[in-house]
Amino acid sequence: MDNSFDKRADAGERLMKLLSLVHIGESMKAGTYCGFTLRLSKPDMLSNPRVEIQGGNSYYVELGDSPLGNIQRIENAVEGIVQAKEKDERSLSTARGQLADAKAELGKPWPLEQEPQEKSARLMKLNTELDIGGSDTGAAALADDEDEPEPSRNRRGRDEER
Repeated sequence: MDNSFDKRADAGERLMKLLSLVHIGESMKAGTYCGFTLRLSKPDMLSNPRVEIQGGNSYYVELGDSPLGNIQRIENAVEGIVQAKEKDERSLSTARGQLADAKAELGKPWPLEQEPQEKSARLMKLNTELDIGGSDTGAAALADDEDEPEPSRNRRGRDEER
């Protein structure tokens, strides 16, 4: 198991030989690739054999009948893991920067905090000035109209006219 393969075809053939030694429901360490531990398994009779790529997490790749195809699948999976890790590290770095910026802003006063207070004071001043001018004649006229009853319509009168 301490063999190192320079040719993909040789590695694929060795992988297939090791896979033939794995019994259904069992797994076997096949070696390492790019710092990941590879374990071969046959979960059950109906499922394809698979390789488990173990690192911080475990990733599974189904294996087929082609030795070179299996090596290509493992290479693609590891490349995807490495790319996902790099992307996640960039996202984490961005999030940390945003967190630092947000913490810095947290201590600062809100730049528009004074504006609502000034506008409220101005509104109170205007309301006070409007109250000094006396009663609103337009509002009083409306109040007088509300006191008068509306002329009732006489339906009987209409019927008689016809």
